[in-house]
Amino acid sequence: MELKCKHVLCFFRRKWLIIIMCTFIILCCLTAFSFSPNNLLSQNAKGKIDIDQSLTGEEIFKLIKEQTAYKFIYQDGLFDGFTKIEVKKGNINANQLSERSLSSGKFSVKFTANNTILVRNNDSLKVGQQAEVSGVISDESGMPLAGASVIEKGTKNGTQSDFICSFFLNMSRPNATLIISFI
Repeated sequence: MELKCKHVLCFFRRKWLIIIMCTFIILCCLTAFSFSPNNLLSQNAKGKIDIDQSLTGEEIFKLIKEQTAYKFIYQDGLFDGFTKIEVKKGNINANQLSERSLSSGKFSVKFTANNTILVRNNDSLKVGQQAEVSGVISDESGMPLAGASVIEKGTKNGTQSDFICSFFLNMSRPNATLIISFI
C-alpha cells in the first residue's frame, strides 16, 4: 500500500512540475516578444528645421529623405487637398514628423528593404479593389454542371464549380469577362 501512495505522490509532483515549467516558458516567450518598437521610424532619426513654416506631406517626406537614410515611395499628388502641417524651428524626431504628415488622411505604410517606405492612400485602394463573383453553372437545358472551370479572361485567375455546381471567384478587374468550360 505504501508503494502505491508514493507512486501517486510522485506522479502529482511530476505533473505539477511540468505545469510550472510550461507556465515559465510561456511567460518568458511573452516577455521576449513583447519588446517590439511601436514607432514608424527609428527613434534616433532626427531632422533639423531652419525656420517656422507650413509644409505639405511631400515636402515633409523630402525633408526627412534629405536628412536621414529613409526613402519614401508614393504616388505623385497623393497629398493634394490635405492640409499643410505647421513645423517649428529646431530639431524634430523624424518619426513624429512623418506621423503628423500621415495623420491627415487614411494611409497605409509598408516597410521594404534598405530603409524604403511605401505610402499608399487607403481610399485609392478601394478603386482597384477586387470584384467578387459567385453563381451556379448549368447548361442550356438547366442541368447543373459540377466541375466546370471558371477563368477570368486574360489571366490565370480561376476556380471550379463544386459538387453543388456553385463557384466563387475574386476577380482582379471589376468588368472582366469570365470563360466557363466543361468537358
